[in-house]
This record gives sequence, structure tokens and C-alpha cells, in this order.
Amino acid sequence: MTIQQGDLLLRSTVRRWDGYSPGKRAKVLTLAKGEATGHSHVLECEESDAELIAQGEYMLLTLGSPGVLKHEEHGAIEVPEGTYEVAQVREFDVAENVVRIVRD
Repeated sequence: MTIQQGDLLLRSTVRRWDGYSPGKRAKVLTLAKGEATGHSHVLECEESDAELIAQGEYMLLTLGSPGVLKHEEHGAIEVPEGTYEVAQVREFDVAENVVRIVRD
């Protein structure tokens, strides 16, 4: 399953990052900060069982219960419990032959 909100992608995965130190656990997690607008993609959960592990540009999100992904310019999206890779949408510029991260 893939969930997209603006430039943010959540892709369901069975991947685990064993051996890494535990990530941030909270009821509210900021998954991405808006660079163009200053608005952030924020995940809110009823329990403090959302965990976000970041290693460089790669992020892994684990939800023990459903959450709601919110952003000021997009509709709220319910996110089922599970494990997700967090990524940003990328675009290919044919004229310049480069891949860029889309900025929200």
C-alpha cells in the first residue's frame, strides 16, 4: 500500500532495521517540513506507539495503532497500523537530465 499526501510518500513494508538504536516514539511526529510553504506533514496517533527511525535520508515509521496524517494544504489521511518507508516524491527533469525531490 502507498499513501501520498502532497510530496510525502508512505510505502508499506515488512522491512525492519535491526541493530539501529530506537527511534523517536510519540503521539505526534513531524515526517517532513515544508520548504516552500513552511507547512509540515504531521502524523497524530491516539497512543504514543508511533516510532520514527531516521538514518540519513531514509526513514522508517512503525505504527502500533492507526494514525492521521495532517497538512495545512491537504486533506487528512488515515494511516493504518503497520510499518512504512517514508520518502518524498521525486521528479525527472528531461531538459537537465537530473532527478529532483519535489518540494511542497
